[in-house]
Amino acid sequence: MKFALLSFLVSGVATSTPANTADSQTFVWDFYAAYKGEDAARMAQFYTPDATFFDPSFELDLKGPDQIRDLFSKVFPKYDSLDFQIAHTTANGDDLIVEGTMIGQFSGKTVRVPFVSFFHFRENKISAQRDMFDVTHFLVQLGTIQPPFGPKPAAASPPAPDQKRASEPAPTAQSRELSDTIERMDAKIFEAFNTHNAEALMSMFTEDLEFYQDNDGLKKYQQVKEDFTKMFASASDIKRNLVKDTLEVYPIKDYGAIEIGAHRFCHTEGGKEECGTFQFAMVWRKTGDSWKISRVLSYGHKMRPQVDR
Repeated sequence: MKFALLSFLVSGVATSTPANTADSQTFVWDFYAAYKGEDAARMAQFYTPDATFFDPSFELDLKGPDQIRDLFSKVFPKYDSLDFQIAHTTANGDDLIVEGTMIGQFSGKTVRVPFVSFFHFRENKISAQRDMFDVTHFLVQLGTIQPPFGPKPAAASPPAPDQKRASEPAPTAQSRELSDTIERMDAKIFEAFNTHNAEALMSMFTEDLEFYQDNDGLKKYQQVKEDFTKMFASASDIKRNLVKDTLEVYPIKDYGAIEIGAHRFCHTEGGKEECGTFQFAMVWRKTGDSWKISRVLSYGHKMRPQVDR
């Protein structure tokens, strides 16, 4: 999918054996973009007919694309969203090691699970894969087990109100009022987005708007308006939802407020639902009783590396 303003999800299939660093980057990009897309059939296309998939953490010993596809088909519905942060990759001939962190919304909680994956390639596809996920860390974050050593690892989910540190000040009536106001404004602007009302949507932005996106650069008001108009025309069912418990609001003295959070976009492509979850920060300017967005940061999109062949 190609949107000038929001690249909600990039799909792809590996086409090169990662025999060098450039090819490795391309494979990692394509593989984890498809993984994030939660499309089991697409994932199966990465494997040879006799591929093996072994994960001792979850007692998995699979053979062939069909078994691997069935695994992903069962796993993906359990997560509201999936993302991956790749920390290191090491390529050596037909072998590739990937180290990173899986970030998922699971059972109403955000979990961060470190992992290492070992890939072996044959004929430009994965012939063997061995995964090792930190299951203990995963279960501790879910509250299923107690941490075996030391304090509980920090999860990405915000603590419940009765679990917050004593050093954190209790929310004042003023801060609650501001949070409620920005939450209402967020719902208002994205009601316009979800009904594809470009005029109502743009009325919520200031004319000196600056919209920064990690994979698309800086755009001003008129460019943003044109991009939204094109987006609504090309993706007639695109919708946005705020990810639960991610919204944070901070006041800006004599100006307005900062809104930070994560949101999920979905639309239909090729007869299938495509979704992506991304982070954002928005600066709201208050003029009298009016609130409008003057600055936007949109990030967490995966940028495909430029590879010279």
